[in-house]
Amino acid sequence: MPAAMPPYYGLYASFLPPLVAALFGSSRQLATGPVAVVSLMTSACLAPLATAGSEGYIAYAILLALLVGVFQFLLGVLRLGLVVNFLSHPVVSGFTNAGALIIATSQLSKMFGVSVDAAPHYYETIMDLGVIDDTGRQVAYIGPYPLLGIDYSGQDWFKQTARTGHCISDVFLGFRNAPHFIIAVRSELPDGHFFMLRATLDTQRINDILANLDLSGNGDAFLVNREGILQTVSRSHGTVFDHLPFSLPPLPPTTKVILTAERIIGCAPIDGTPLVLLVVKRQAALMQTWYAARLNLIGFLAASVVVILVVIMGVAAQMVEKIFLADQTRAKAMRQMELTNRMASIGRLAAGVAHEINNPLAIINEKAGLIKDLLLFGQAQCSNAEKLIGLVDSVIASVDRAGTITKRLLSFARHQDVRIEPVSLRQVIAEVMECSLPDVAVTDAASVFSRHFYGRKFTV
Repeated sequence: MPAAMPPYYGLYASFLPPLVAALFGSSRQLATGPVAVVSLMTSACLAPLATAGSEGYIAYAILLALLVGVFQFLLGVLRLGLVVNFLSHPVVSGFTNAGALIIATSQLSKMFGVSVDAAPHYYETIMDLGVIDDTGRQVAYIGPYPLLGIDYSGQDWFKQTARTGHCISDVFLGFRNAPHFIIAVRSELPDGHFFMLRATLDTQRINDILANLDLSGNGDAFLVNREGILQTVSRSHGTVFDHLPFSLPPLPPTTKVILTAERIIGCAPIDGTPLVLLVVKRQAALMQTWYAARLNLIGFLAASVVVILVVIMGVAAQMVEKIFLADQTRAKAMRQMELTNRMASIGRLAAGVAHEINNPLAIINEKAGLIKDLLLFGQAQCSNAEKLIGLVDSVIASVDRAGTITKRLLSFARHQDVRIEPVSLRQVIAEVMECSLPDVAVTDAASVFSRHFYGRKFTV
C-alpha cells in the first residue's frame, strides 16, 4: 500500500525475490522483497509522473523496478557495496526513523477512515489543530503559531459553533494575521460542559489548486462568500477580501451557469459553507477560440475549393486535349479511309477499263500476227505485201503500247503497301512522258520535264 500499487503486485514481489535470493543470494541478513522503505521510495519517485494506481503508474513502477535491478546487478558485479561504508550513522538513523514515522502516520487515515490530501512535503499534510473549552480559551494547540491560551469567545465562528454544533467559516485574518479557513465542531462533556476541536486550513493550498486549473477563454476560477467578497486570489478580479468588480446576480442553490452581457459565470455553492466557487469567462475571449476555429475552417474550405477547382480545371483541360487529339486522329483516319476508298474505286474502274481494252487488243494482236505470218511465208499473194507488212507492224506496235497501258492500269488497281524504296528518276520521267506525251522521244525527257515544271532545271 505505501507504494500505491495493487495488492497482488505485492504478493508477486513477496515470493519471487526470495526464491531468487535463495539460489543466488550471498547475505543472510539482507531482506528481499517489497519492504516498506522501498515502497515509500517508489511512491515518492513516481507520484510526480502519474496518478497512483493508474495503468501509467504501474508501467512506470515496473520500469523503475527493472532499472533498479540492472543497477543492483552492476553494483554487485563491480563490487561497489563498499560505498555504503561512506554513509554516516546519523544519516542512516535519520532515514530509518523518518521512514518509520511516515509509515506509521500514513496508516492513520486507514484506521480512522479519514481521507487526507497529500502535499508536496509530508509534514505539510498535518493540520493546525486546537482544542477550545466552553469559555473560548484554547487549552491545547499544535501548529506553527503561538496561539496556546488565546481567547476566542468573541469570534463569530465560536458563537456559531456553540449554537449549532459546527462551523465552516469563510476567510478571515484572526490572531495569526494571515488569511485562513477554520472548521470547528462541538463535543459535549458528561458534566454538561463542552469543548471544541478546531482545524485551520491555509488558503494558499486552495489558491494553488485554482491557479493550476486549465480554463479556456482566459477563464478565472476563485472562491467568494455570499456577499461577493473574494476568498481566494483571482487572476483578473482582485485578491483576497476584495469585492467583485461586477455585480453578482442572486446566487442559485445549486450549480448554475449565469449569462450576462459581458461574462459567462458558473456558480457552484459549496454545501454547508458560506463559500461559492465561481468560474468567470469573458464572452469575447471565450468566443475568440470559436472565431479562430471558424476562420481556420473557412480558410481550409476556401483552400479546398481552390484546390478542387484547379484539379477539376486541370483534369478537364487534359480530357479536352485528349478528346481533341482523338478527334483529330479520327478525322485523319476518316480522310485516309475516304482517300483509300476513292483510290480503290479508281482502281476498280481502271481494272474494268483495262480488261475491256485488253480483250479486243488480244484479238487484234492475234489476227495481225496471223496476217503477218501469211504474208511472210507466202501463203497469200499480194502486190503490196511490203506495205501491208508495215501496216501490220504498226498495228502490233500499237497493240503492244495499249497492252503496256493496260498492265499499268491493272498494277494501279492492285493493293500495295506504302513503303520507301529507291527509284530511278529517268525511268519515272520516261513512263510519265510515254503516258502523257506519246509523241515525244524518251531521250528528250529532260528538256520536256524542265519545260513543263516552272522552268526549273533538273539534272537527269
